[in-house]
Amino acid sequence: MLKILTVNPQKYQDSILKLFEEYLRFNQKVIAECLNIHFDLNAILKQEPKKLSQFSPPTGFFLCVQDNLKMIGCAGLRSLTPQISEIKRVYLKPEYRRQGVGRLLLKTLLEKATKSGFKRVRLDCFQGLIAAKNLYKNLGFQDIQPYLESEIPREYHQHWLFLEKQLH
Repeated sequence: MLKILTVNPQKYQDSILKLFEEYLRFNQKVIAECLNIHFDLNAILKQEPKKLSQFSPPTGFFLCVQDNLKMIGCAGLRSLTPQISEIKRVYLKPEYRRQGVGRLLLKTLLEKATKSGFKRVRLDCFQGLIAAKNLYKNLGFQDIQPYLESEIPREYHQHWLFLEKQLH
């Protein structure tokens, strides 16, 4: 049975970091195939534990999708300003994709962002991730200019989408 849980990122660090590694390996493969750009996965993975606190209350939160006690997906939200948040590390294991689980995860994240008082939520997405891009657009995200807080280096901005959704 699928459950979406709000978790303490430090308490679930091991499970989350395993999902992050899968997320980064997947992205590395797609980006290399599309752009022939390679990044140092090990260097990024070493930095990830230090970044988990950005997904902790009161300025953020982290959701995990669980299937019979197995962590199968995740998404984090961090504060950029008191009014604007950013979605990060959205990942779902391949065997759970195209079943509405990702949509449910993101809708839950957006509801929590709204309840937390954010007025807008942003994200960045590699253009080669067609299914993710389509999902974000279907959820009402609109194209915006690159924003300073994005982790995407300026030289790669032309290959990324920068999106924002107004929250009610």
